[in-house]
Amino acid sequence: MSAHQKTYVVKIGGAAIDQSDVADQLMRQVLACRAAGARIVLVHGGGDRLTQTAAKLGVEAPFVDGRRVTSEALIDVAKMVFAGGVGTDLAASAHRVGLSAISVSGVSGGLIRVKRRPPVNGVDYGLVGDVTGVNAAFVESLLSTGLTPLIASLGIDQHGVVYNVNADTIACRIACALKVAKLVILTGPDGVLRDLDHPESRVESLKASDILEHKLDFSISGGMLPKLASLAAATLNGVQSVQLASWRHTDVLERCLIGQCTSVGTRIDGPGTF
Repeated sequence: MSAHQKTYVVKIGGAAIDQSDVADQLMRQVLACRAAGARIVLVHGGGDRLTQTAAKLGVEAPFVDGRRVTSEALIDVAKMVFAGGVGTDLAASAHRVGLSAISVSGVSGGLIRVKRRPPVNGVDYGLVGDVTGVNAAFVESLLSTGLTPLIASLGIDQHGVVYNVNADTIACRIACALKVAKLVILTGPDGVLRDLDHPESRVESLKASDILEHKLDFSISGGMLPKLASLAAATLNGVQSVQLASWRHTDVLERCLIGQCTSVGTRIDGPGTF
């Protein structure tokens, strides 16, 4: 399969951004995919590093029902970590392997427009943003110059207030706005597992309709269900295909974007997938 003239969004996180050797390997894969004609947008978070940095600075970074509460003090740390530390480290990895990349955030060019999330079950999550719009033209302008955007998971509202935004959500919304050929979510586990303790229980493919209509024949726990629902919804809004796979495969992007991806991760099939 040729990647010529196709655009892809890849979300990376965890050790993929906290270990320089892993980040370098991923950037080499991006470089190989670009050489095959792919245009790639990378979206990253940095939640673990945010927690660690906040602790060092004496800033509380609590979770309620699995969701992070972002205070004014914590959003300052998030800016430092996401747009500063992580974004700069990824740009450095790209430079080391010869990839032309640019580190930006969802604030840059009004890329990710948000509104403050209202209280959920009486809990005020603070400066957490829900996406209301994407400046796709800004991303296109970067891609058109041959750059690979490295986008930090921050957003901005109409008043210029900066918010913490879920990186998976940003990846989905950018993928939908650009109507990409594929959205790839790189995680620790190799896709969706029927049994978290058994890697061999990997699910090769899922139908978006089964996810959204809760018709899966196995249980999903924690935050995985809303994550899958968001990815499934993307296939109904312009994204041709979605793949969840492990960054631990040293050729994961090449296999997902320009090769055969059936042997890695889990594919989510939308109504137009054949």
